[in-house]
Amino acid sequence: MKVYHGSDTQIEQIYLNKCKLGKDFGQGFYVTKLPEQAMIMAERVSRWSKKTPIVSEFEFDEFALVDDDLKKL
Repeated sequence: MKVYHGSDTQIEQIYLNKCKLGKDFGQGFYVTKLPEQAMIMAERVSRWSKKTPIVSEFEFDEFALVDDDLKKL
């Protein structure tokens, strides 16, 4: 399935150690299945940073959802 991440930076590869602490659901890489929702987040981040909003697209293996080590909401 395709998932999207909204930011002010193009993300080519996910590095969990670069994810910020203190987010709504803890440290992690946040994605959505809705590109529109990712764009809203990108615009929100870009207003603060004064950079261009960017939506990064990823292909997510749905079978990873059955992995007990993967935390998801």
